[in-house]
Amino acid sequence: MRLRLLNGAEPAAPTDAELITTEELAKMLRVDPSSIRRS
Repeated sequence: MRLRLLNGAEPAAPTDAELITTEELAKMLRVDPSSIRRS
């Protein structure tokens, strides 16, 4: 699962730099990745 990082102005075509993985988001929020995983 990949989540978009919104920074105000959404570009027409998203790039890998503008995408973040659930695991990376979990690290930023200091939570367990399994706790925010959705099937």
